[in-house]
Amino acid sequence: VASASSEMLLQSHTSMSSMTWHTVGYSDAYGQVVQPSSFTGSAALSGSDEWKVTRVEYYSRRESSESASYRLDLELTGDDGLPTHEHLFRATLNPNAVSSTGGWHSVTVSDCPWLDATQPIAMTLTYLSGSNRLMVVESSASGATGMLTTDESASEWLRPASTRSLMYRVYGVKRTKAHTDESVAIPRLSMA
Repeated sequence: VASASSEMLLQSHTSMSSMTWHTVGYSDAYGQVVQPSSFTGSAALSGSDEWKVTRVEYYSRRESSESASYRLDLELTGDDGLPTHEHLFRATLNPNAVSSTGGWHSVTVSDCPWLDATQPIAMTLTYLSGSNRLMVVESSASGATGMLTTDESASEWLRPASTRSLMYRVYGVKRTKAHTDESVAIPRLSMA
């Protein structure tokens, strides 16, 4: 089995221009599609590579100082970029751990499985309970893409936006696949 690389930045959008704050609430969830085909530099993947997330960061603030909870999910996405509800990682978090004025919040991702070089994922943030809510930043600056929003309920995701993004960073590792798929010809098959 090939050894994993050191942790590296896989994908991000960090532009502070064109910022809009959104509240993660009862019917409003937000997320970001992470496309491995967009990884660049030393993070770029070949068809024989696999990757996994080790840490995520998102620019956020809390609405108040009341008690509350929200959920961070990493999920597989389908061809349409929408979350499939096949969870790779899930954490219940307290918005009070986030700055009241805005800043980067980091979450360590444990036990995330290895993913194929072509498999995109979604990072989603959903309200759970309480009087306090998480607020996240939408950016429409140059290069923004892949933001997920909901329609009417926190589980009805709209297709990813092509010109909007959360402000986020995704870190991870990569390695050469532990095995490769091979085609084997069958010389003869007899059935009775």
